[in-house]
Amino acid sequence: MRLYLFYPTHMPIFDSHNSGSLCLGTPGDFARSAYQSGLEVPIEAVAEIWGARFQQKQTYNKSSIAGQAGEIVGATADLLLLSKAADLCLPSLARAAESSALSATLKAGTIGTVYGGVFTPSTSLSGRLHAAVADGVTFGAMGGAAAKLGSFAPAARTWTAELAIGAGSGAVGGLANSAADSIWNRKIESSSQVIGNTLRFAALGGAIGLASRALHFKPSDASEKTEHQEPETPKIEARPVPLRPENAGTALNYHQMPVDMTSPLWNEPLVKASAVGLSNQSYYHIADGSNAPYGAQIPGSLPDVWMRKSIADKLLRINETLAPQDLELHVHDAYRPIETQKALWDHFIEKGRQQLQTGDPETLREFAGHFASEPHGFDPTNPETWPTHNTGASVDVTLRQKSTGKILDMGSGFDEASDASFTDTFEKNAGNIESRNNRRTLHQAMIDEGFTNYPYEWWHYDFGTQMWLQNSDLLDKGVKAWYGPATLPS
Repeated sequence: MRLYLFYPTHMPIFDSHNSGSLCLGTPGDFARSAYQSGLEVPIEAVAEIWGARFQQKQTYNKSSIAGQAGEIVGATADLLLLSKAADLCLPSLARAAESSALSATLKAGTIGTVYGGVFTPSTSLSGRLHAAVADGVTFGAMGGAAAKLGSFAPAARTWTAELAIGAGSGAVGGLANSAADSIWNRKIESSSQVIGNTLRFAALGGAIGLASRALHFKPSDASEKTEHQEPETPKIEARPVPLRPENAGTALNYHQMPVDMTSPLWNEPLVKASAVGLSNQSYYHIADGSNAPYGAQIPGSLPDVWMRKSIADKLLRINETLAPQDLELHVHDAYRPIETQKALWDHFIEKGRQQLQTGDPETLREFAGHFASEPHGFDPTNPETWPTHNTGASVDVTLRQKSTGKILDMGSGFDEASDASFTDTFEKNAGNIESRNNRRTLHQAMIDEGFTNYPYEWWHYDFGTQMWLQNSDLLDKGVKAWYGPATLPS
């Protein structure tokens, strides 16, 4: 009688037919056996495969189509098992974009070294060392390539993205494998061997990508069930948003803040948000009616979102801190032309007239000043007339999930003229826990990078502007703003 056990580790099993012999079984062996035996798998085949590999017999026909398929699927199963056990791998190849290429190379290289040294059919020390070095180099190259490829689509975790990134990184790994073998054997491999290696590892990388994507999939993720259902918002813990002071200034009050026009950042150029990799859509330029509360394109609006270079750099650093939560910033607006600012000011004047049922100019000005800067009378040489968005250093941002592109619920619409837009609303009213937590996460990420929040708008943040100075405690320390009106590149 034979005793065999399928178990997710290298488990020695006693074979009573051959006293004293040991057989090893892994998920990869099970997969290899399945393909080799036409998917009708006696459990004994697991040990038989290992016996054939260790004794270099041909009973395991690796060169057959079934053997090739089994080798790919089996290696995928073994690698996923090892990655899980060692807790060294990221959950998927596309997610390797969240690590540096060096970090991903070291992680994958470590796994490859262990895989090669332990799983090789060779019983000699030299053979195991060769396998450890070759697989370490191979999978290290795959990990680094996955990080680089994934950086071009860091939010992508679709099946297609996983397959493409996996196959591409596998092809790089195949070339690295050929190079490692050539150096070890002191003989350059033939072109057919190199091509074969590249294709095999491309298939293996693609299989790993798809398998890891499958493991990452959770049945509770409604977005994976149907295209109309949304996944749950991640559970987030962040510091509470400070309560707004009763005398908090509005957009009518910051114009007396001092500005240092000799600052090196005074003439800092504007950059496109899309050019630096920030998620964005110019909200006021949307023309299909989906940009509530306007429902139309705003006069003077720009098709692209522009901002000062230092602001873009800061937002990118914030994205790095948000990435482990599968979150990133989404920018609605930053630099704003005066024509657009005038149209928005007029919108909020009219909104106040409707909501307050009054035509009193001062009352309407005070209402509009909670949600927009007064642009009429703008003079680029007079700091008391500068709308904060015209500096290119004020940003309107929200959060979205990287993996799906879903905008998180913040409890009120962007540019909604109501108390619900005040940043601390859900600190006072705990009824909407999800929106409160989302606002906390956004607020903490932005504040930690040096921005200040305009307390009447959860989406509005400043750095280096007069409004930034108004909403900070830096004025008493002699700090001045340094951004004034910006101009678009010619």
